[in-house]
Amino acid sequence: MSEPLVNVITPATEVGLISLEDAKILLGIPASDVSNDEQLQMLIDQNSMQLAMQANRDTFAFEEVEERWDCVAPVCCPDGTCKIYLTRYPVKFDDIETVETPEGVLIDSSRYRLEQNTGKLILIDGCAGEVLIHYSGGYKLPEEAPLPLQQAAGLMVRSFRTTAAQESTVGSGVRMISHKDSRIMYFSPRDLAGGSTGSSGASMSPTDAAVKNLISKFTRLWI
Repeated sequence: MSEPLVNVITPATEVGLISLEDAKILLGIPASDVSNDEQLQMLIDQNSMQLAMQANRDTFAFEEVEERWDCVAPVCCPDGTCKIYLTRYPVKFDDIETVETPEGVLIDSSRYRLEQNTGKLILIDGCAGEVLIHYSGGYKLPEEAPLPLQQAAGLMVRSFRTTAAQESTVGSGVRMISHKDSRIMYFSPRDLAGGSTGSSGASMSPTDAAVKNLISKFTRLWI
């Protein structure tokens, strides 16, 4: 199968992998404190979309889409069946509206199989050059987000806020004392910690490593 052409019919209304309320609990922010709710929701949405990109997906959110696939036989149908990995998954069987191959020729639902968690669609009788699938799939966010994805989003939001707080104080205090032609530079421990990259210069932070592990199961690897 070649890369699909995806037409979003009904885009997601929520993209955040963790609710505002849960993010506040994670960050230790009282529920009654609404002073930064708008900023926090923006961080949740931005980092959730970043996680989707890292997982090689357009979004984790539930959307109605139409996907067009081109079959290159016998590469995609070596055993006579046709296997397609839908881009919006998980997918429930009842959320598949129509399957056509070629376009305009409807395939009866008894002639295909679906692996819901992975979005793998198997056309028992193979396909005729192209396949057009109209369906809805993904997670209805944030309530349906798996716990690992919620945790990953929470870690990224917390890391962003921590880094922003550190950067706001980096460089405070005396930095240089001059006397005639001599200059002495001083760096606070916070400055040194904030600017250090380690001996390799490109080591992965503990947060990044944890996030990578958390989303590994949800990463699209078939491309």
